[in-house]
Amino acid sequence: MNTDDFETILNEDTTTRSGAFRLWVAVLLDAVLTLKGERVGSRELAKSFIFDAGNVFLDLICGEMNIEPSLFRKHLEQELLASQRIAIWRSQSRQQNAQVSSIP
Repeated sequence: MNTDDFETILNEDTTTRSGAFRLWVAVLLDAVLTLKGERVGSRELAKSFIFDAGNVFLDLICGEMNIEPSLFRKHLEQELLASQRIAIWRSQSRQQNAQVSSIP
């Protein structure tokens, strides 16, 4: 999920072009990118915005995009976990490479 995905959705349907709707999409995109580590921001605020089951704004955005909010959250959570696993693997690889290169 990236900025282009949201732009495509917003430009396909005239009902998603209102200023208020676009603002909430921008807030959602910012939260997603913050959680993915692509933007600087409060990860806790981003997480609470997206994963709060009572967030009517996320429900509204997902509804307009014909996406089930629970599926959106589940997919994002899986993507975040995969990103964390990759980061851990990279960190471990760097440590192993540093240890090997320090052997005379």
